[in-house]
Amino acid sequence: MPENSLIFTVRGQADRRCVLEDLNHAPVDLDILRDFTDFCSPHISRDSAQEIINQMTFKLLTHSITAFSVPEILVPIARAGMGMWSVANRLFDGPASCFAIGKKIKGTSKVEVVLSSGMDVEPRSILILDTVIATGDTIIAVAQALRERSPLARIEVASCYAAPRAIDTILSSGMVEYLSVTLLAQDCRDGWLIPKINGDAGDKLYGVRL
Repeated sequence: MPENSLIFTVRGQADRRCVLEDLNHAPVDLDILRDFTDFCSPHISRDSAQEIINQMTFKLLTHSITAFSVPEILVPIARAGMGMWSVANRLFDGPASCFAIGKKIKGTSKVEVVLSSGMDVEPRSILILDTVIATGDTIIAVAQALRERSPLARIEVASCYAAPRAIDTILSSGMVEYLSVTLLAQDCRDGWLIPKINGDAGDKLYGVRL
């Protein structure tokens, strides 16, 4: 295991969460840091942004210290989570997909969730994809909606960039069994991750919403 890779434990249970690299602890893998720095550029092209998310997703899903189950359903959260879908879909040999839209109610932690079709089977394992996680509220709401449909499924989360407190919030909710992230942020302030990515992740990947 690389000495700068970190595995965290929660409530004494090993392997509930895993972080490949942490901006609070130097040194950070130079390839991951370079990808992240480029993604943060306010002038990055959509094609370049997508390629970086592809690379960060591939590193996360194939790294020797991550322990993802083989998902029977992928659940990317629109819009930014869609950026991770193509790599995950290929690596896991084309499982079913159910797309989630989460709309956060301003000034609260409440999130309205809509799930697409794709949940016709009763899955044993579900993988939620979200490129950036700031507070964790949307992940929890999506996981809860999935849990209502499939109460016995193991729900896991993959993210490219997330806040430390968001990970704590998600795992303490009891809705998610395992969460892994490529790069851990330093903090989250006023809903924005620190360091900032200089814009909305979905806008970087798919263009500014009208």
